[in-house]
Amino acid sequence: MIYFILLNLISSRILTNNNLNPANLAFYVKETIPEDSSIIPNNQIIEVLFNKSIDPSTVNLNFIVTSLTQNPVPGEKQLIDQNKKIIFTPDEPFKNGDTVIVLISNGLRSIDQEPLDSGYVFTYFVEDTQECELYIYEFNIIPHPVYVNEEFEISGNVYYTSPQCSPDKVFADIAGDTIVSIPENEDDTLSSFSFIYRFNAPGTYPVTLWAVSKNNITSEPISESIYCEKGTYQWVKATVGSSKYLIGDTIRLNVKVLDDILDIAITKINIKFRQNDDIKDSLTVTPDEPLREINILYLPKGIAPGNLEILLVVYNTEDERENLRLFVNILPTKGIIDTKNTYIYPNPYTPTPTQNNQEEIFSRVLLNEEASVEIKFFTEDGTLVYSIKKDNLSGDNIIPIDISSLKSGMYYVQIIAKAKDGIYETILKREVIIK
Repeated sequence: MIYFILLNLISSRILTNNNLNPANLAFYVKETIPEDSSIIPNNQIIEVLFNKSIDPSTVNLNFIVTSLTQNPVPGEKQLIDQNKKIIFTPDEPFKNGDTVIVLISNGLRSIDQEPLDSGYVFTYFVEDTQECELYIYEFNIIPHPVYVNEEFEISGNVYYTSPQCSPDKVFADIAGDTIVSIPENEDDTLSSFSFIYRFNAPGTYPVTLWAVSKNNITSEPISESIYCEKGTYQWVKATVGSSKYLIGDTIRLNVKVLDDILDIAITKINIKFRQNDDIKDSLTVTPDEPLREINILYLPKGIAPGNLEILLVVYNTEDERENLRLFVNILPTKGIIDTKNTYIYPNPYTPTPTQNNQEEIFSRVLLNEEASVEIKFFTEDGTLVYSIKKDNLSGDNIIPIDISSLKSGMYYVQIIAKAKDGIYETILKREVIIK
């Protein structure tokens, strides 16, 4: 039946894109999307581009889409691009394994009533894929239960039966608030997702998750409850060394148990650096033994000028945790120290007969602006054993360092520069070996 229709619709000369010659044709097909004889998914939209604007009244009778299982295939035909392109959208997805045929007869006319140069046939083969399914098997809530104003993460995986079913978005309805996550494909059948959220009041909150695939298949929803507690008393505080830092500066944090809280010490600190709702960097600090105060020096990666939010989760010896937030402003200017031209020499240092009397090494410090400079030497276990400070320095400086009291070994050196206003600080780390 299909071939009978084809013979009645198409003129005696059938052309495809491969044998068109625009130089000697008047009104013709320039392009099809997808190309003729392509394998297509069952939700494919078919586009045919002509070289001239089409008379809309001639489209329905002379542009027909049929298949081995449907004659014709029901769908919508649209004219776009100054009536030069016909777009066919099927009312329902094509059947898996079907063959779709686009028949264009030379009864199609241009806007100035030129007939199509000939009839055309374009054939497409629909993928014979398994039924499209996707589902969220389970998801995790970390930490759980959560505390008021504590950020927590909802994460999990979406499983799907074929690549065309891969999830486009994952939705979470949390107590009536709907948020969206864009999943990341792990392989051809698995994608991962995560959400960050917080509650501002204690209670039990329902959460429902579902995924939507790229071909608009929706998974069955999966639900669970999240328990939010008031939280513990505040037992710790955190401060940042400055409210403003330059790009390339090391950020100094101090985390300390409050003086009136006894018999508690810090066991672990999780830190995240966030800008514009994106986590740029993170680290975990775990001391060898519980401490009541921890100083942290860290240069976060991937940050840009602007506000930087520092999120801390501090754990103590009583298995309690406290959530703290700090804010700093990152400025888009160079650091105080020219790091490429600041160093310790000689390094390694070996005493010689001419040096035994002085026992000195030197630090070259090249500054981009006037600042005070402090140089500190630490042993491998973190003990401060030497420091020297010079005020009102600028430009290129050579600072002698008396190491006569230092034993042989490796030392960690901090070169700290602070601008005149006391706001900006650059901390440069170096290693020095004394033989």
